[in-house]
Parts: sequence; structure tokens; C-alpha cells
Amino acid sequence: MKDILEKVFLALDIEPAVDAETLFAKIKLQNTDDSRKPYDAEYVQKVFLNSDALNGLNDEARALIYIMADTGARVSEITGLMPEDIKLGTTIPYIHIRSNKRGGLKTPHSDRQIQLVGAALYGIKMFPKGITRYSTADTASTLINKYLRTHNLNPMDGNSLYSLRHTFKDRLRDVQAPEEVIDNLMGHKSRGPKYGRGHILETKLEWLNKRWYQKIRPRAKVLSITLKRVGITNNDKYKKELHS
Repeated sequence: MKDILEKVFLALDIEPAVDAETLFAKIKLQNTDDSRKPYDAEYVQKVFLNSDALNGLNDEARALIYIMADTGARVSEITGLMPEDIKLGTTIPYIHIRSNKRGGLKTPHSDRQIQLVGAALYGIKMFPKGITRYSTADTASTLINKYLRTHNLNPMDGNSLYSLRHTFKDRLRDVQAPEEVIDNLMGHKSRGPKYGRGHILETKLEWLNKRWYQKIRPRAKVLSITLKRVGITNNDKYKKELHS
């Protein structure tokens, strides 16, 4: 049914108010625990980040995947970032997920700061003023999920773009990060007692540094387009910054 709805949306050139993936995720079916299986971290590194598998996507969609892979942020939180929410000039680069003119938050606990490392830092540098191509997060999700399915990039039933969020959480658990730190990074309500001001940037960065993805090597064409977009013609210095 989900596939049929998406085909109708595409055929009639309709932008759905709700992504079919999101719509059906709210329906409780048997074995729902397996409905959103995480990707294997090694698969994400080799296929999504270090191969040409995502070359058919536009730059913004690719950047969204990179950011999601190393922040675990929701699609709506990434597409909702405004220039003032992106801090690249600080000692510790980070994004501030909060309510703004582009939209609100899913829960009060979603307001948080996430340090930028690995793939996420690379993705944000591609669009330092935010991803503005998509009018809604559901539009981005529909496009990317369709691409992942039609290009056979979901190795297991139940995989989707949202699986990257589950993979992020699993990787933090693999390095034995405290559940309170995981809850904070995921934007969840902490299951334990809350004391003081919560986890500061340096503390969260310590755990993120234990499991971030390695550097991405973009195609020369994609890199040139990215540099041209930000008005850079002499790009040798920027190439180094983009990869750093």
C-alpha cells in the first residue's frame, strides 16, 4: 500500500502533506520491533560514504544523509536548521536543534546541541547556511527513501532513511556511552535522574569521537559544484577545509 501511494504521488506530481514512510510507521502491526532495523555501521561507511552509491541524489539529499549518519538527528531537525543554528566557527563545531521560523520540535527534550564530527561535519560544510531545498521534511524523506529502494540500497527489510538514526544510537551503545548521554544526543527524555545543567559540549564530544565515520572523498564534479555554490573559484584551500 505504501509503494502504491508513493507511485500515485509521483505520477500526479503531488507533494504529500505526510510522507508515506511516516504515515505507515504510525500503524501498529505485528513484529513492529523489527520495522525499523538499523544499518550495519560498516555498510554505511563503505556504501553510503565511500562509494558512488548515492551519486544519483542531489547534493542536498546527500548532505542530509551525511549529517544524519553522525548526528542521529531527525530529518525534520536537519531540514529545519537555520544559519544561526549552525556553528562552524567555534572551538567545537556544533548544530543547535531548536524551534525557529522553519518549524517547531517534536518534544521539549528535542532542544539540544550536537557536536559535528566525521560525516556530519562534512555534510554541514557543504551547506553551511542550512538545507533549504525541501519545503517539508517529508518531501526529503520520500525522495531519499524512494532512491534507496529503487537502487537496492536497503540490505534488510525494514531499512529506510530513518534507520541511520537507529544506527547512530547503536554505535554509541557499542562504545558504552552512558544512557543519559545517548538520550541527550537523540533528543529523548532521560530515563535516569537529571542533575545540574546536563551534558556540556566537551562531554558529548568525547563520546562522539569514539565512533564517528571516516572522511568522505567526493567526486571531483560534486566538489566543484559545491565550491561554485559558495562562490569559491580558487578552491585548493577550501578542499583542505572540506576534508578536515
